Amino acid sequence: MQPLIPYFQTIKFDIPLPGFMSADSFTIYGFGLSLAIGAILAKVVATNRAKRIGYDPQILNEIFIWAVLAVIVGGHVGYGLFYHPKEYFANPMLFLDLTGGLSSFGGFIFALIAFIVIFHKRKKPFWPYADCIIFGFLAAWIFGRIGCTINHEHPGTATRFFLGRFCRPVEGHTIEFPQWMSYQPADLRFSHCIEQGYPAVISYADQVPVDYPGVVAVHDMGLYEVFYSMIALAVFKLLDRKPRFHGFYSMLLVLTYGPTRFFMEFLRPLQDNPRYWGLTPAQWGCLAFIVACLWGMKKLKDTQGLSRPIPLG
Repeated sequence: MQPLIPYFQTIKFDIPLPGFMSADSFTIYGFGLSLAIGAILAKVVATNRAKRIGYDPQILNEIFIWAVLAVIVGGHVGYGLFYHPKEYFANPMLFLDLTGGLSSFGGFIFALIAFIVIFHKRKKPFWPYADCIIFGFLAAWIFGRIGCTINHEHPGTATRFFLGRFCRPVEGHTIEFPQWMSYQPADLRFSHCIEQGYPAVISYADQVPVDYPGVVAVHDMGLYEVFYSMIALAVFKLLDRKPRFHGFYSMLLVLTYGPTRFFMEFLRPLQDNPRYWGLTPAQWGCLAFIVACLWGMKKLKDTQGLSRPIPLG
């Protein structure tokens, strides 16, 4: 097999500004643009479903503000606790530097705590709204992971898998964007294509042949999660045509994402991800969430049965 995803640079857009302004241009990064689209789409999808099943969508406006904060703060705290505990506890000020790395499970945990507190204070039922949030989350996750993909985040191990991403210029598998829409670092290769003893690649003219014996492609973890979230959202939409007990989609998300993420973690480079008893922090998180949701799904089904039919209009 041969990888199919071509090599391309990190995407950004330089928007020219009028001459009377102090700056010559305004830069929009592809990653940030994707996140913004995802956040807007999440709100629309979640509130539309709340309206359709007869619940007040207004509380979701407040929820999304707290969700964004929880994901940023919780993701950063989780990154320090799970991936670099020695460094962060040696210098606790690192927990205040939100420009550091992010842990998706840290963001999930903080967001869940925020949701529970808000719904309890507002005296609103948790699970019906949680399911609406899940639909919005999946829509946002698609664009969030598209942002990771075009920003070349989360590179995996070297591969020749057909969905692998070329991580250095390769003959016949390279796209060169114009300068106004791409970021040009000093070394055109990305992290796991940088080999010891080889000079930096600073030009697209330095393309190697497809049969180059060194590393030319890696698993793209962000892209794989784009596929997962698109399939999950489509399946959830189909399942939503029939009545389900409240909390069904919240549990189902974990029971599908958990195993997917668990096995994907084996594709992560060893040097970039700590292992605890052979598993990454995310894998332990997956196992804990799966066990909790298996118990939760049974409990919710036993106590609720089927919820009232959901109108399809």
